[in-house]
Amino acid sequence: MARRKRKGEVELKPNHIGSTNVDEAIKSDRAEIIRRCVNLLPEKYAAIITMYYLEELSYEEIAKAMEIPLGTLKTWMFRARKDLRKIVESELGDHQNV
Repeated sequence: MARRKRKGEVELKPNHIGSTNVDEAIKSDRAEIIRRCVNLLPEKYAAIITMYYLEELSYEEIAKAMEIPLGTLKTWMFRARKDLRKIVESELGDHQNV
């Protein structure tokens, strides 16, 4: 190792070989899978998940837009997240550890 440093050689580690680009590609792929999974939810669940996470609306704003009580929205969000988790896990399958 000391000899390499004297010669100006660099030891390649996994993170030197574009791992940032690989990590970004994996994140992008997962994000795309999750977007597709949201579309598999019942329409009302897909709508509230999209409004909350992508449009960054508050619960109050979503409840008003959907014309539902806040308590109903909270119940729907709980169910939507639970359903989405199952769908994503099913879609990712063995690729979760990538």
